[in-house]
Amino acid sequence: MSFYDLCKDSVLSAKDLFKYRVKRDSTIPSKGGQKDFEPNGSWLQAKSLEAFMQERLAILSEPRVEKLKSLVQGEWDSSKCLVNISKPGKFWAHMGFTDEKRNWLFPEEALFLIEANALEVYHDGVPFSVQEAYSKCLGSDVSVEEYQVYSYLQRLGYVVIRHEEK
Repeated sequence: MSFYDLCKDSVLSAKDLFKYRVKRDSTIPSKGGQKDFEPNGSWLQAKSLEAFMQERLAILSEPRVEKLKSLVQGEWDSSKCLVNISKPGKFWAHMGFTDEKRNWLFPEEALFLIEANALEVYHDGVPFSVQEAYSKCLGSDVSVEEYQVYSYLQRLGYVVIRHEEK
């Protein structure tokens, strides 16, 4: 049984977590610049692009495991396109808002926290995958480009809030 199959439908014990712990390579993945992706038709470039893509695929396909008690739980509200969180986490000081005595996150905030493995969002009792979160959170209200800017600034340490027109 693979690690993915084991954790897909259950909560892992400490013994299972230790057994399937992944030894990660401590080297930083290569970035690749603009010149690396401009086609020149060479065999060497094709091989280096293939290696680059395989490296990215390996990083993205790693299962993400987090203790349940450290995840903040949220419920997706389709009518408002917002996430209602039951108990705010440490991020609450600079994210989200309170309305009607309920705590809400904007879609970009929720997606950022899902990517950071700090939030688990449910819809009709079923948790979102990262792919589902992207499809629900990005679209009419938040574009992919807006989210990329938001997440980039957040990772740099900026507090990013929505502009409110009066």
